[in-house]
Amino acid sequence: GNPSDRLGSGAMFDSIAPYYDMGNRLMSLGLDQSWRRALVAGLQLKEGDKVLDLGSGTGDVAMAIGHGGHPSIQVKGVDPSPNMLSFATEKAAQAAMSDRVKFEVGDAQKLEGIADGSIDKVSMAFAIRNVPDRLKALKEIRRVTKGRPGSRICLLEFSLPPENTVLGWISGNFVRVFVPILGSLVSSHPEEYAYLASSIREFPQPTVFAGMIEEAGMKMVDTEHYAGGAVQLYIASSDHE
Repeated sequence: GNPSDRLGSGAMFDSIAPYYDMGNRLMSLGLDQSWRRALVAGLQLKEGDKVLDLGSGTGDVAMAIGHGGHPSIQVKGVDPSPNMLSFATEKAAQAAMSDRVKFEVGDAQKLEGIADGSIDKVSMAFAIRNVPDRLKALKEIRRVTKGRPGSRICLLEFSLPPENTVLGWISGNFVRVFVPILGSLVSSHPEEYAYLASSIREFPQPTVFAGMIEEAGMKMVDTEHYAGGAVQLYIASSDHE
């Protein structure tokens, strides 16, 4: 197939899996872990929660949920990249959490084998922008959480501040110039990191994306802004009818 077809796909992430965690640390100047902690706090984890982590990648968020909540919490991490998930599975094994933090290959746009209203909390960190049909994925999140009392959906994603602001100009240039350079330093796949940079630039503004979450049938609770507006945490609920 066309090499451009794999950009943003599970196959693309398979090829950069060994470098992904280091690349994230570098590209976010080490702040990505503090943003993930904010995401876990936003989930308001409770005893017995069933949590779905989409775009789970190398498992950092799923593991943080496993560490950050009650031992009765069950986490399922889903990602289209088998290579990324092999790193995630290894992390869970090393932390002796394989019994309650599990990973499987899957697609956020079609959550096969997950019943309606069977999930309490959904997390997704820096992955929704790589989903071809975002609204379809959001509707699937709504389907699996619909009617669960206390449901929370927390989506962490980059979006650049408007270009006509100083911060927008700085972060726009950081993403356009430095992200691909940093990516090429840690990985032999610079075009994949160039794709990641362009996917950040093209992601909708926060108000537009929050509107899409509501269009999918969820209710926005809050939007928290980090990194001068370059990273958003969207917190939504699905327990209204």
